Amino acid sequence: MVDTSLLAGVVVMAKIEYKKPKFKELLVYVCEKMYDRPTFGDVVLNKVLAEIEWRAYETLQSPVSGQTFKRNEHGPTSYMLLPVRKEMEGTDLRTGPRDFHEYSQRATKALRPADTALFSEEEMAVIDSVIDEYSNLNGLEAETKIKAERKGFFLWEIGDEIPYAAVFLAGREPTQAEKDFALTL
Repeated sequence: MVDTSLLAGVVVMAKIEYKKPKFKELLVYVCEKMYDRPTFGDVVLNKVLAEIEWRAYETLQSPVSGQTFKRNEHGPTSYMLLPVRKEMEGTDLRTGPRDFHEYSQRATKALRPADTALFSEEEMAVIDSVIDEYSNLNGLEAETKIKAERKGFFLWEIGDEIPYAAVFLAGREPTQAEKDFALTL
């Protein structure tokens, strides 16, 4: 049995449910608001999606869509982004390459307005706040920002799923018991 005092301050919640319709509208909304910014591409998109979900979990005690993220070398990556975007390609979204200085990036454009009626007022406040914070950052700046502010997420191994409870971890190496307990939430 894991000692639950190991993650003092963690709000223990029921298993997090993935809400695909909300994720789809979140994706459309973020792309609708950010596509016109020249720095917006997949790197920034993944960081924005992660920060929205984690900040909502931290402040509202529930993520917006419940999507899951894995640790990637350059920060969190949504497990759901690629399959959902592929499903929405051509009708709701259009994804393609574009140049940003000497780099080529993949950017996603919304082809319709998002249905924001699926989100609460509080969720919209979190979503808009994160979009505003990341709106002028390039991929490297977004990666640096999330790594500096969410140190607990980067204590997991590359490729591991990052549990939502990690929002409550400090930037120290967690014990194996802490990791095991966080995965049960």
